[in-house]
Parts: sequence; structure tokens; C-alpha cells
Amino acid sequence: MKNRMILCMALAAAAAAGAWAQAAADTADGHVARMLRQADVNKDGRITFEELKAVRPQVTGERFKAADKNGDGVLSREDRSAAEATAGRNGVRAKLKEADADGDRKLSREEAQTAFPKAAGKFFDKADRDGDGFVTLEEAKRVMGEKLRQADANGDGKLSQEEAKTAFPRMNERIFHRLDRNKDGFLSKEDRNRRG
Repeated sequence: MKNRMILCMALAAAAAAGAWAQAAADTADGHVARMLRQADVNKDGRITFEELKAVRPQVTGERFKAADKNGDGVLSREDRSAAEATAGRNGVRAKLKEADADGDRKLSREEAQTAFPKAAGKFFDKADRDGDGFVTLEEAKRVMGEKLRQADANGDGKLSQEEAKTAFPRMNERIFHRLDRNKDGFLSKEDRNRRG
């Protein structure tokens, strides 16, 4: 039972990264694409802080710099590719840290809504177990662990793609294969321990 719990926690971190990133990407892609097209006034495919600020006044210089993964002072397709790679490599911890605007190591409802506009509501309500209005990494992992235990239909301690899709409907094949680091067709503790 203890090994099963450890496995679930390990899988939670791996799956959460993919599922949250995918959910955020799936639900926000259309909105983000429209916003970026609107911000790119000169249509050069590169968005300056000033261009972005014109359509998203709440964007801070710090947040812009964080999104500018290659540090060239503009947002471009390269920055998005780097952000996706970082999310897959560093998992849920990195995604939560990025969303944690005030750096207090927990997400307020507002921070969760900003980072994960459509995925946050239901997840936030489930994860905020102590009702303090914040979700910690531990609370997020606990919820993901529960989803993973429920998804492991045959109880073998690993998730097939079909089982993962049941728990995380927006997890596509690309995300699953990226998380399946040992390429055995399952998400397991071994995948979490292996560096991608």
C-alpha cells in the first residue's frame, strides 16, 4: 500500500505537469493566439512589451521577461517552444511556481485563474482541502494522486494511455508520449525517476 501511494504521488507530479499544461494550452490557445495577433500591431511575428501591454494592461515587466525565454526582449514562436519544453521537463512544480505571482509558494484563486483560465475552477475547489483560499504543491499533488488512483482501472500501478485519458481527458498522445520517458507505453514511477 505504501509503495502504491509513493507511485501515485510520483505519477501525480508527472501527469499534473502534462495535464495542467495541456489543459491550459487547449483552453487558452485560441484566446492567446487571438490576443497575440491583436498585440502584434506591425505583424512581424514578434511582440514587444509595449505591444502586449496595449492589449493586456495587467501584464507586468517581470511576467513579460519570464515569458521571454530566450531573453531577446520580444515574444516569439521560439519563446513558446521553450516554455512548452520547460513545462514538460520541470513538471507541476515549475508550472505552479510560474503561476505563483507573489512568490508565496501557494496559489490563490486569482493566480490559478490567471495561469489556468478554464482549468482552474473545478481543480482549485477540489485541491483547497483546508479551505484557506490557497492551493499548495502538496494539495495539488494529493488531488492528482486521487485522480491517478481512480484512473488505474486494473490496479497494476501504472497508467496506460487509455487510463490516463480517462483521468485527464485533454491529455493528448503527444503529452502522454513525452511523459512516458522509458517508452514502454505506460506512465509509471520509472518514468518519473528518469530524466527526459
